[in-house]
Amino acid sequence: PKPFIQIHNQLMYQKALLSLPQSQDNFFVSLESAREYLKDNSNTTTFLNKTPEGQALSVEAGLNKLSENKPVIISACDHEIILN
Repeated sequence: PKPFIQIHNQLMYQKALLSLPQSQDNFFVSLESAREYLKDNSNTTTFLNKTPEGQALSVEAGLNKLSENKPVIISACDHEIILN
């Protein structure tokens, strides 16, 4: 699957995650078919049976894992973020 493509000796999703500010609380939304790849993160992952019709619906599926009192950054497995 796309998030697990190797880029410069790192999985795509790991490279994207490392570009974000460090956090104690990382949550993932992924397809059920990727569960074997994310077994180390299964307690912080919401697994979906099918691909939603857009990224916003993927985010909506994971909202129950978020705290209302903390800031949130939402990203995707194929985006690298550069913050100044």
